[in-house]
Amino acid sequence: MIRLRTADGLPYLRSFGLPRESGVSLFPLTVLPDRFIMKVKDSKSQVVEMAAGMSSLTDMIERTILELIEQQDGYCELSRNAFAYELQVAPSQITYVITTRFSNQNGYMVESRRGGSGYVRITRVPYTEEGEYLMHLARSVPDRLSQHQANVMINQLMALGLLSREILLLMKTSLSDTSLRQIAVPTRDCVRSDLFRQMLTRLAAGGEG
Repeated sequence: MIRLRTADGLPYLRSFGLPRESGVSLFPLTVLPDRFIMKVKDSKSQVVEMAAGMSSLTDMIERTILELIEQQDGYCELSRNAFAYELQVAPSQITYVITTRFSNQNGYMVESRRGGSGYVRITRVPYTEEGEYLMHLARSVPDRLSQHQANVMINQLMALGLLSREILLLMKTSLSDTSLRQIAVPTRDCVRSDLFRQMLTRLAAGGEG
């Protein structure tokens, strides 16, 4: 079934195929990461979007990655280009699935590896009470994080026994305004937030080591 949406955003359905009205003309195909959209214009100049979802493709890529993770005890390493060639899909589709289905929020850690061709390592964060708390904290970190906010959360982790003093000092130093001084102030808090999420995910995945 192809989903159609009118120019004013009202959705409706048609069976597979082009509209049967006379005077239909086609506009260029617009390709998006998870679907493709073809715009058509009928004789009344009403523009609709024909969107054929590609969720089955993204689901297939996700299942394949999950199988690799299961086979390799909780992680997998792959080259986006080689993996895309193997599955006969575009590398951008691999990137889309990794970004949307294997994010920190979904309980995974993705690391870029040296070697080119989009080589990445995807690790599933194992379930522990400490790890679950750290992942919950990572998901709750605001998009903009000040040095003071970061220090408060780091101190809380120390109080709960989830950090050693050495790791506490390292995190505070890495997230300080002094360490991030080369980054413009409007962007600095956003970068700090991303860094802190990555630190929390790393701790949840493998502890301080």
